Amino acid sequence: MNPKEKIMEIVEGRNCILVCGIGNDIKGDDAVGPYIISQVKETGWIKTLDCGKNPEAYIKNIVEINPDLLILIDSTKFNGKPGDLIITQASEIEKKTISSHRMPIPVFNEILHERINNLDIYLIGIQPKQIILGKEISKPVKTTAKTVIEIINNIKQQ
Repeated sequence: MNPKEKIMEIVEGRNCILVCGIGNDIKGDDAVGPYIISQVKETGWIKTLDCGKNPEAYIKNIVEINPDLLILIDSTKFNGKPGDLIITQASEIEKKTISSHRMPIPVFNEILHERINNLDIYLIGIQPKQIILGKEISKPVKTTAKTVIEIINNIKQQ
């Protein structure tokens, strides 16, 4: 299944979608989450939140929005080629990915599930090429980011 088909499948039938960008915007490809969020257009049912490098600091904001679907976008090491994309459920994140954030994403997900009923959480992870202080997002990662932005901005409420 291609990324567009997978994203369309997970958003189908949702009432409130929250897309959260995770990452450090001054560390090369780690900035991909915040970069994507800065380009996504909010609608009545799609909200965005730039969680920066500490998503745990935004738990209260996420709970207040009360989404039925949370999509986390992050630079994620999963042994792919730079710019490769992985879309996976929260329950699979621990098994397939490595994150550099203070609170591991599986713990973050567990806390959110305790506070929001009927919440589904997915990760859109993009394999980084470089996570270096002061560097810009690499070309392969930016190309993938633009694809994700286009897909999300073209989602229509059903």
